[in-house]
Parts: sequence; C-alpha cells; structure tokens
Amino acid sequence: MDILVLKAVEGQLLNNMYIIGQNGAALGRHSASNDIVISESFVSRRHCEIKYVPEDTDDITSTKFYIRDIGSTTGGFIMVRQEILLRENMMF
Repeated sequence: MDILVLKAVEGQLLNNMYIIGQNGAALGRHSASNDIVISESFVSRRHCEIKYVPEDTDDITSTKFYIRDIGSTTGGFIMVRQEILLRENMMF
C-alpha cells in the first residue's frame, strides 16, 4: 500500500504525524470538511488537498502524491498554484 507520512514541524500541531493513503486528504480549519484540521487563523476553512496518483508501473518509486491549494486566502508555506510532486523529506 502506498502512503505518505506528514509530520508537523511547528505550531499547535508540532510533532503530530499524519498518514495519507490512496484516498488522499483535505486540510483546513473546518473540522467537518477536512481530514487534517489546522485551527490557525491564517488557515482557510478548506485550505488544500493532497491527492494520490498511481503510475502504470510496478516500480514503487513511481507513486505520486500531489498537493493543491483549493481556494485558501493565504496560500501555503510554498505557494501552491499547480499540483506539485511531494518528495521524501520535503517540508511545506
């Protein structure tokens, strides 16, 4: 099974770890509509989403997770305008 593990490196969620599977995840301030809730004033109700996109190969390195801004007012630590490939040890 392909997974992505996120670890908060600052703020109120410091050191919390989140496992994202093939269903992906939505992130934001609103608890009813997000898989990962970030209760910070600069985070939009629905801030961003992580999507899993499998590749047509058996090579495990070809699995891709993408992050996409979904209408936040402040953007992200990295300004997400298009889908980007998440890589091992990447911080955002």
